[in-house]
Amino acid sequence: GLERAMPQIVPPVIAALGDASRDVRGAAAFALGQFAECVADATRFHGAVLPAAFAALASETDARCLERTVYVLDAWLERLEEEDVAPYVKPTLDVAYAAIDGGWAPKAREAVLGAVASAAAAAGTAMHAHLSALLPRLEACLTASGDDDLRARARALEVLGMLISASGGAEAMAPHVPAAMAAAAAGFDPALDYSELREYGHGLFAETAEALGEAFAPYLAACLERASATLALDDGVVYDSEDERDEARRGGDADAAESDESDESARGAGINYSVFSGVVEEKAAACRAVASYAHFCPDAFAPFVPAFAPTLSAMADHMHDVVRAQALAALARL
Repeated sequence: GLERAMPQIVPPVIAALGDASRDVRGAAAFALGQFAECVADATRFHGAVLPAAFAALASETDARCLERTVYVLDAWLERLEEEDVAPYVKPTLDVAYAAIDGGWAPKAREAVLGAVASAAAAAGTAMHAHLSALLPRLEACLTASGDDDLRARARALEVLGMLISASGGAEAMAPHVPAAMAAAAAGFDPALDYSELREYGHGLFAETAEALGEAFAPYLAACLERASATLALDDGVVYDSEDERDEARRGGDADAAESDESDESARGAGINYSVFSGVVEEKAAACRAVASYAHFCPDAFAPFVPAFAPTLSAMADHMHDVVRAQALAALARL
């Protein structure tokens, strides 16, 4: 139904990007992003949607609308073929440069880097002409350590990983791979203690292994050590009472998320259990990374199979389905 109605729906939603109300502009941008994610073959409208999104970003001042309009770029660029993405590479990077150089709000800056990662994954060689301008800006993100900067730092790692693994990336990024690996490794510094940074670090390691194949061997032992450390992390905290859990909710880390489903299951066993969702994503990323190592550099990985088979088997019984699925996929690669 909606797919057939797209020719009638898309133009007025695009027009709403210029509405006087920021609520309307934000809702229009969110709808356009959802079209790309949820409607089959929606990307055939990219020639109308993406130029309108770039035009809206040029004049937008509201932080929330900026974030949602950048979401349009991310959702659409991710789904385009390389030849379709190429004309949008420079406009996307121009937005990213404005966000990084101009100090956009943290969430909007993070969203822009997500869009650049999507463009890098799809555009392949079209990104290479822009590396001299892009890489120094990514480096600025990767050296930031303020609490508000860590999400953008994680996304910058994602961009680097996509640049390395995309078409032609192994050659174009070869001089920069050691620095990229070092930047990802720095995110595991205990002083930072930020799960999302470690999650995206595992992602960069996996993308680099895909690009380098057996040439990834010199990095493998250190990457597997970090994967082991991630898979050994506690998943949450067991509380003895509702009062103790409520106190932890009031004073705990803002990045810790409660899992209602896990709470209900745990109550049936007479305990209260709070799951840190960031750790779940980090463990899933570590399992995906191990699967990449086994698949793309199997000769180098073979000696580590005896150590990792039991570890991944244990993760296959993890409480969260995301981790279980990735652990089983990694076991298949082993």
